[in-house]
Amino acid sequence: MFEKKIKKLLLLVGLIFFLSTDLFNVFSDTTRVTNGEDIGVVIVGTITNTDPKNNVALIKETATGKVKAVKLGYTVAAKYKVIMVEKKYIVVNDTEKSSSNYMVYYSRFTGEFEGLDNYTGGTLATTSSYSEDGFERKDYNIKMSKSYKNRMLEKDLSKILMSAATIPEVQNGKVIGFRMTRITQGSIFDKAGIQDEDIFTEINGTKLDNAAVAIKLLNSLRNDPKIDVKIIRGGQPITMSLRID
Repeated sequence: MFEKKIKKLLLLVGLIFFLSTDLFNVFSDTTRVTNGEDIGVVIVGTITNTDPKNNVALIKETATGKVKAVKLGYTVAAKYKVIMVEKKYIVVNDTEKSSSNYMVYYSRFTGEFEGLDNYTGGTLATTSSYSEDGFERKDYNIKMSKSYKNRMLEKDLSKILMSAATIPEVQNGKVIGFRMTRITQGSIFDKAGIQDEDIFTEINGTKLDNAAVAIKLLNSLRNDPKIDVKIIRGGQPITMSLRID
């Protein structure tokens, strides 16, 4: 329950803040998005866990009609190796064409994937600055207009939710924050300079290690025009700041 509440908090911060090497290095330069029918691999169910490495997908191989449970490292339809399993999709690699990856989405979530032909890896986060209309980042400081924030919430929410993942960071048996992974190239997380393996430890001075405090913080951030986030990157602490004008 604690971890779920903290994840909800971090997600909200991502939406408000619009933090806004992939953990498993699974994305090729262009990973094609498909419902799986064209490659004979269709998702019929998923089971997710706190550790993504233990996620399970139920896959139907259309050529044989067989349904099997798969995890990371399993092979389906004789040649597609499973290299990521998430609630809404899996990523498989064509072992006969090692550079060909496919993001196969679960048909229950078709609406969220419509219009996406490719899923790309890579990052803008390593650059020292980035800007577009209503959004500007210089080093660790970000400025965002209210209209930019509202536009993202109203039109791009589903894509934002899919553009990064979080894993609890546990040290000496205690949660000290959350690690960011699988950040999509060009996403708001990427634009804001967030990198894979960044560990979020504090937001506005509040440590991400206490459920009661986290819930209070969740409510206080909804309309906060100033957000400061402490991050551990490569073992070193940094602070990122967002200002909404």
